[in-house]
Amino acid sequence: MLVLGLCLLTALDAAAQWPRGTGKGYAQISLGRAAASQGFDSYRHLGVLGAPDNPEEYGDYAVYGYLEYGLTNELTLIASMYGKRQVVENLTESFATSGLSDLSLQFRYTFSQLHPLVISPQLGIKVPTYYDADDSPPLGSGSVDMLAGMTLGLSLYPLPAYMGMGGGIKLRGGVPQNEYVGYLEGGVSPTSYVLLRGRVELTESTTNTGLSFSTLNQVPEQGYINAGPGVSVLFSPNWQLHADARWTIDGRTTARISNVIVGLAYVW
Repeated sequence: MLVLGLCLLTALDAAAQWPRGTGKGYAQISLGRAAASQGFDSYRHLGVLGAPDNPEEYGDYAVYGYLEYGLTNELTLIASMYGKRQVVENLTESFATSGLSDLSLQFRYTFSQLHPLVISPQLGIKVPTYYDADDSPPLGSGSVDMLAGMTLGLSLYPLPAYMGMGGGIKLRGGVPQNEYVGYLEGGVSPTSYVLLRGRVELTESTTNTGLSFSTLNQVPEQGYINAGPGVSVLFSPNWQLHADARWTIDGRTTARISNVIVGLAYVW
């Protein structure tokens, strides 16, 4: 569940597989709202969130920051961070935490000479900020994670459309198990000012030991498939508005999240 915000965040720049170019960049600030009252157990069965005799309701409000900056024509620096306030309520109690979560730094190298297909290996690291990983509910895992992956983007020109996909592995420190991650997305522009998008995201831990889970505690292993639409409106060559929605359509030891996020982006 905590990964969901980061996965969604990287989707907001629709053409994220393409290089920025030296000295060029993309910055976005976004607001998000997530909620869940159901969850998937370790056998992917959908039921109430939390214990059957004491079900949970989860909700959060989040602020996301995202930056891409072209160090060279092929090498792009990607940085992201988010803060949130999250609340978990059951039949007898209410728990809330707020603050900054994790800082993610990644480097993407794009083989731009393969136009219209671009292939981009990507390496990154995620480090926790000054939250307590033992809080209920936790703002993050508290672990230092490494990410290695590959993204592919295909321009469908002369059609006003593109396709993208990617995959990799997240090497997680501490309690969480390593995870395989991937996505598939596509977009089409009905006008020169509007881009309609769709995206499917996959996360799957490398182990499955049948553990139970609660949104109040760390989740050592999980799996989920999130999917949903998005729209981008280009006001000018520099300013963009993005809106995205995601729903968890399948998973294990994870909440069934509904997530909406709206962001304003500046491109230079």
